[in-house]
Amino acid sequence: MSRSFSSSDPNLAFSLKQFRIDFDHDGWNNELHVDVEENPCVILAGRNSGGKTVTMRSLEKFSNLLSNPSEHAEEVFASFAQNVKLQSLRVRYEYQWLNYNPRSHNKILSLEDATRVPWLGLSATTFASGDEYYESPIIERGTYSGRIGSKIGELPDIRELSLTGHVSVEYEIKCKTTRALEVFSVKELKDKLRDNNLPVSGIKSELMSRLEEFDDKHRRKNFSHEITRRDGIRIDSSCTIGEKARSFSEIIQEDWRPWGQITDDFDDFSRMDSFGPRETVSNSDITPTWVVELKERTGIEIDYRPLLIKSGEDYDFHDAEKMLRFSIINPIFQEVSEAYDVSETDKNRLKKKFAEWDTRGEAFLARIFQETYSQKHSLCNQNFQHFFKTQASHFLPDWGLTVDDGIESLTPTQANNILTKFADQFGLLDVDQEIEDSRHFNRLLATMMSLHHYIDMADPEQGNFTPEDYDNYDHESSDQDKSAIEMIQILKEDLGGKLPDLMVSKAIERSSDFGLWLVATEDQESNSGKDIRDWLNSSHLSSGRLRYLSLLIALLDLTEQTVVMIDEPELSLHIDWQETLIEDLSNNLPHLKFIWATHSPSIVQFHTDKIHPIPPSDDL
Repeated sequence: MSRSFSSSDPNLAFSLKQFRIDFDHDGWNNELHVDVEENPCVILAGRNSGGKTVTMRSLEKFSNLLSNPSEHAEEVFASFAQNVKLQSLRVRYEYQWLNYNPRSHNKILSLEDATRVPWLGLSATTFASGDEYYESPIIERGTYSGRIGSKIGELPDIRELSLTGHVSVEYEIKCKTTRALEVFSVKELKDKLRDNNLPVSGIKSELMSRLEEFDDKHRRKNFSHEITRRDGIRIDSSCTIGEKARSFSEIIQEDWRPWGQITDDFDDFSRMDSFGPRETVSNSDITPTWVVELKERTGIEIDYRPLLIKSGEDYDFHDAEKMLRFSIINPIFQEVSEAYDVSETDKNRLKKKFAEWDTRGEAFLARIFQETYSQKHSLCNQNFQHFFKTQASHFLPDWGLTVDDGIESLTPTQANNILTKFADQFGLLDVDQEIEDSRHFNRLLATMMSLHHYIDMADPEQGNFTPEDYDNYDHESSDQDKSAIEMIQILKEDLGGKLPDLMVSKAIERSSDFGLWLVATEDQESNSGKDIRDWLNSSHLSSGRLRYLSLLIALLDLTEQTVVMIDEPELSLHIDWQETLIEDLSNNLPHLKFIWATHSPSIVQFHTDKIHPIPPSDDL
């Protein structure tokens, strides 16, 4: 699933999710099935000439055919398929069009904002919660309960509901190679044999073999292929029943149909575009049948509005800013021939990218900390009065007051004295330091909460902050950026020089370039020699450094969800670099999906769960 979702984004981008492939090669007794949605990092490993490279090359070429179809392009791919003995290849592309997940937003999400296709929204009802009204999806509870595997109740359960929807398009090519003589009958084969004074006894296969041995022209093979397509819808749903989370996935697909042929009703040689299976209820009722089936199977009701499509109301088909358009995120393939292909232009692109982040990296992280602090500070302010009233009452007798007198009877000095006691308990103050007022208390408490947000409090080696650390950050300072940068340094010192994982994740989610910068710079304090910024100023690079640079260059400016296929990444890399390569790139570039083809034990030793043997086998 995509990491981000915007209902206002008009670009419906198909990305590769799965593929299945099979060859007529020695050892290929099973097809290879790869799911990059479930496993965003895949390793193809096996013997030389087993089929790793040709698998990736076939996937790249077939995807290019689908994104730019033509008769000539199909002929070119068919010729390639024949040469590599491809038997079958199926690919599945998807884009997300629906995302109703209030919990991820910490609020009740507007149903209009849950869909990117205006005429395919969720049917809604409204309900009250206090003085506010919320929208909720219409769901037939009995059917949904049966599908989720547990009876759901009323609104509290529905408010825990999550719904996501994807449109899928699958293409499959099947190839067949037959002997040229197979088109002849037994009688015709015997006549050919008699014409050449050859024996005519035996079954058909023996007759063909006799003719093939006699004359090479009969050994010719006939190659044929067929490409088919089917569209589908996938709805994933989850909810929490009591303390137990439950979920299901419902897939509705149409039948396979030929691709590459123009019919009266549809141009099946079109590019990849779809709003799901095309069959409608009837000629007069153009509601897609999958909408009806989905409600029957799951109880989930889709608000299909054909009048909106016809009239253009609420959706201007002529507005380029709003108009829905399809695109394809094709996989890319870095072959061995490109392993050391690094030009000065490429080096300058990396240099510019890294220099930009050298300048803004700290400030970028500082803003993330500032936002965390802002959330914690707001929480402290919201809950302060309740907290103070419930806790301060225990200290009233110290001033000769009773609970009946109430905390309103406290003087400012007495209230600050109580806050000082609380702050001492939380470890917010140095010896002899006192709380000035509630704002001072909330600032220190919010800073402590913000620092603790990024560490593992269960680890005794982490979280060793001091009252001075908590007092270092001032969100009202004119130089709060510098103050926030100091907090980043405090976190790094607590973690032995490393950035907090959670902060890194947030930063990478906001900018994939930050992840690439981390790959280049995170070892600068070690002796590994892998601070890549230093390499870019050299005109004489070792083969290992050229190889690593070529990998980073291949990953520059790639669209989220791109599948990156890399052949023999281990070439010329030091063993230490091989051991960390997959973790470095996968962790720091989670917006990409990787398929690696390798012979290196050092590459795979910590990632055996990601291995797909080539040729396919149940044994590693």
